[in-house]
Amino acid sequence: MGSSGCAPALLSGGYDSPVAAHRVMRRGLACDFVHATGAPLTGPASAYKAYALAGALPCTWWPSGG
Repeated sequence: MGSSGCAPALLSGGYDSPVAAHRVMRRGLACDFVHATGAPLTGPASAYKAYALAGALPCTWWPSGG
């Protein structure tokens, strides 16, 4: 069963959230990535890590082509 359309994917900075996004992207769903930082309690490294994880997802599964 496939999926279509677009949905937000929450990225926490861990590895479970990009794996979940990858799984739904393989089924045809496009993802808009959302990350909520804990600033000022956390540094910018959390946002950089989430950005890097989103960039590591293969764009070949994105229905928009990237």
